[in-house]
Amino acid sequence: MSTIFLLGATGYVGGSVITALREQRPNLEITALVRNPAHVDAIRATGASVIHGSFNDAKLVEDQVYAHDVVINTADSNN
Repeated sequence: MSTIFLLGATGYVGGSVITALREQRPNLEITALVRNPAHVDAIRATGASVIHGSFNDAKLVEDQVYAHDVVINTADSNN
């Protein structure tokens, strides 16, 4: 099974992407980078795993990119 690392999951586009992925592939393993701790529960409710961090955490992002089969970036650069 492919694994997906999703950046921007809490935004409008990212939220739509995570919803569509769940509808099409309910068993897909999704990990989302979440900057705001207030959004963690909402993303976990989709069945995704959560990594807390931001684009400023370059090593964290790099490690997650290499640990997943697919990377989807729906985030903007506003940190």
